[in-house]
Amino acid sequence: MKIESITATIPVTGQSYTDLRPTISAESIEEYREALAEVGKLAGNDTFVHRMIQNKAGKTKIVTDQGDLYFDQEAHEYEDETGNKFWTGSTWAHQFEKPFDPQLIAPKVAEKKLTTVDKVIESWDMKGEVSLMLGSTVHKALECGIKYGELPNNAYLASLVQDYLDQTHDDDQVSEQFVVSMEDKMCGTIDVLVNRGNKHVIIRDFKTGDIYKKVSLTPEAKEFWPDLQSKMISLYQLQLSFYAHILQSQGYKVDALEIWAEAAEAWEVVKLPVLDIRKALEAE
Repeated sequence: MKIESITATIPVTGQSYTDLRPTISAESIEEYREALAEVGKLAGNDTFVHRMIQNKAGKTKIVTDQGDLYFDQEAHEYEDETGNKFWTGSTWAHQFEKPFDPQLIAPKVAEKKLTTVDKVIESWDMKGEVSLMLGSTVHKALECGIKYGELPNNAYLASLVQDYLDQTHDDDQVSEQFVVSMEDKMCGTIDVLVNRGNKHVIIRDFKTGDIYKKVSLTPEAKEFWPDLQSKMISLYQLQLSFYAHILQSQGYKVDALEIWAEAAEAWEVVKLPVLDIRKALEAE
């Protein structure tokens, strides 16, 4: 079927305006995507991947300059038109962590606390939910601060956002940057991407938990990266190296990875080198 024309009114997030709704007309999908890209530039949101969101069969359609993806929010999975699943940064990194079996540890904790195994596991699940909600809230507060310069009403969140803005006010940065490699079936959202010019970038990631918490790495992780420490920060380094691989495949130079860890109403900044993940990808 030949498409003779396309006309659509879409919401576009800009750096200075929150409710731009241009109407775009085009005679082909290619021309429509070019128009979307131009709108993004004019709005101050010139991204590496231009997205148009639609709902279809319970999934969110993401139109990129490399092709279409579909995101299942409930399963937190991405797939292409033919159903091929895509790795995300966090899922890919955590395959190198040995799984935690609560049934092995919970009985010892229950005995020590004079309670039941079920209650121990329920408390762990609840703490996990709280951590997830806190992380999401902090990320959203930072996104609002970076895009619009607005601070949240909550004093603690406001102090975190203000501290970040004070340290990075001169940076050319984009919040919540989606990146994708259709060829490698890899995608994900970078918390902050800093543009240093000439296709040089820095990848930043915000963490609200203990980045030095001990974890058990798989034998494969130790084989591919012998110097990795058995700590959460190593998994985060793998996650950001995953994003770096996508950008490098598109001609970008990733100068550094930065972990911004929450630390008493401020941030501890840890800079890490990019890990070479090509052998791990080839082994899959």
